[in-house]
Parts: sequence; structure tokens; C-alpha cells
Amino acid sequence: ANTEYLIEVQAIRVGSPLDPILSLFDADGRTITSGEPDKETKDPHISFKPKKDSSYFITLQDAHDQGANFFGYRLVVQAKK
Repeated sequence: ANTEYLIEVQAIRVGSPLDPILSLFDADGRTITSGEPDKETKDPHISFKPKKDSSYFITLQDAHDQGANFFGYRLVVQAKK
């Protein structure tokens, strides 16, 4: 709790055909927020500061329900300093 996190996808910026949708859910499965596309990279990101210690879940999917072994991406979760 009280630590801010940056959750980001790196896909479009590296040439992946993935059109990523990034979402964050609480332990009960309720949507907390969805990722906003970065103005430069077009990849979505979420800044999140939990109010309490709990479990949280991240989902990443393609906007067009497509995928293959060449739909590469990197999911980065890091605490902001």
C-alpha cells in the first residue's frame, strides 16, 4: 500500500502487431482502471497507487482478439521512486 506503481506494455513501439488493451482488477475481479495509450509510443500504461495491501490482477489482450507467436510484447511492472 501507498507505493505507486507503473504498469506498461512495450509492443507497438517495438513493431509488434499487437493492439494491446491493459486492465487492472482488484481481488474481487472488479475493474480498477484500464491503460491509457502513451502519446508517443501508443502503448498503454497505468499508474496505480493501492490504498491497501491486497492482490491485484493485470490482464493484457489484443483489441482484435488476434495473436500468434510473432505478437510479442513486454509487460513491465515497477515501483515508482
